[in-house]
Amino acid sequence: MILIFILVLLLIGMVSIEKLLRKLVNQNKQILKHLEEVKSSDSRK
Repeated sequence: MILIFILVLLLIGMVSIEKLLRKLVNQNKQILKHLEEVKSSDSRK
């Protein structure tokens, strides 16, 4: 019983960690896009 409970907790933890990582990756992509846009607009001036 205890082992099953631990396994379930681990699975839930892994899923939530994956979601967090995806969120972070998406945020980083948006930040990088924004930085590229700023750089390109600066070089135009």
